[in-house]
Amino acid sequence: MHMMPFSLAIQRTAARTHFKKQVGHTTQYLLTIVVGLDAVRSGAEASPTLPARWNPQSKTDAADRARTFANQAGLVWTIEALNAYVMDLRKSKPPILAAEVSSDISSERDKEKKLLLLSGSLGVISRELDMVRAGMVWRNRLVHANAHNSLDRVVKAQLKNRSDDIRADYQGLDIEQAISRVETNAAPRLKETTAIMRAANELVRDLDAAAVDSIDNEKHLENLLRARILEAPNDDERMRIAVSLWGGTEQGNARSITNAASQWGMTRTTETNFESDLASKTPKAALKAFLTTNPNA
Repeated sequence: MHMMPFSLAIQRTAARTHFKKQVGHTTQYLLTIVVGLDAVRSGAEASPTLPARWNPQSKTDAADRARTFANQAGLVWTIEALNAYVMDLRKSKPPILAAEVSSDISSERDKEKKLLLLSGSLGVISRELDMVRAGMVWRNRLVHANAHNSLDRVVKAQLKNRSDDIRADYQGLDIEQAISRVETNAAPRLKETTAIMRAANELVRDLDAAAVDSIDNEKHLENLLRARILEAPNDDERMRIAVSLWGGTEQGNARSITNAASQWGMTRTTETNFESDLASKTPKAALKAFLTTNPNA
């Protein structure tokens, strides 16, 4: 078997890509709403094409209430997207996380604890994690009228200890005021909502980087190929896939495998990431290997 160089690596998980699609422009959407509401406060009239009657007694009051709603919605949306990221990462195929970590996350019902299991397993402990945990408590109190969850005292202390750093890095955010608003069930203001949005984005970036850093790229490629073959509905389709990937010369097979992997979430790189004999297989040999090999062995 001839070893061929492959310039492929997983640099971002599908879970992070989905998260970015969910929240990548949320801050701009929120700011656009705020700009529009400022126009309402200044006397803007409804468009004649508006499909419902809009005639508030006070445009200023209506704009203020709508702004509060928008801030709440932005925070809730961001936390929900973060919760989805944790679950998407756990369900990744091929697996991204260790089986034990995935099982622990699946068994835990509390979403904040799920996040802690993930961050702890990846060694990601940061102020952004603490800010997001505050956001998770805030989200629950906004959504559930009878929510009794409270901000962890250690998280609260750590946030207060980092108040100067947070103020400097998060556009003057007063974290002690934010904590007070969480604990009194007050709605988040624009600066607090956008800070939690940014913290969630940075936390997911760090979690994802730690997750992919632990991945064996060669094994991940093999697992991708195995999954593609196993997903085929019948033997004829499996052979068609095998021929499309292993039906040429070694160089041609390497190109086909690289092209397919880049469509399945791996990234072409400028350097050799690993060497493998994958490209030297025939279609029948590839099917035999991937249909009989235990991926966890």
